[in-house]
Amino acid sequence: MKLLFSAVVLGITGFDPLGIPIIIGALSANADKKAITTFTLTVLFGSVISGTFMSIFLGNNISFLSNFFGLLPNYVWVVLNILLILGLSYWLIKRLISENNKKKEIKTSSGWSQMDMFVTGLLFTLSAFPDPAFISLVVLCGHNGNLIVTIIAFTIWILI
Repeated sequence: MKLLFSAVVLGITGFDPLGIPIIIGALSANADKKAITTFTLTVLFGSVISGTFMSIFLGNNISFLSNFFGLLPNYVWVVLNILLILGLSYWLIKRLISENNKKKEIKTSSGWSQMDMFVTGLLFTLSAFPDPAFISLVVLCGHNGNLIVTIIAFTIWILI
């Protein structure tokens, strides 16, 4: 019962209003109800499934990962940041050059498709991973060890 109460409290503290502008944007782009439902179900099931798996496989060992990444030397992080900057710069330049070479076509948008909303839902689900409330619930559920209670806890967390 303490775990479910913790899920409610962590759901309140980890409230993420980003889903509302995504749905409003999709509706303003004439997305149909199936696409909105796809996004909602993807976020719901994606968060519950990923949270449950992380609790089962990482729950007690998440402090090990935190310590491992914390002990990496600074030059590793510098190199990773430089590689990320170079990759994003290359992508930006390539996009700018290719857009200048193409004629701009005006397309009428018929709204977001179900696949667009599915991918958006997956990305929204991935945004939960660095959320401290999500990580806290992963650790709490990992210590609990009960699969059914873990699924209920993550369902409560995402619904709040």
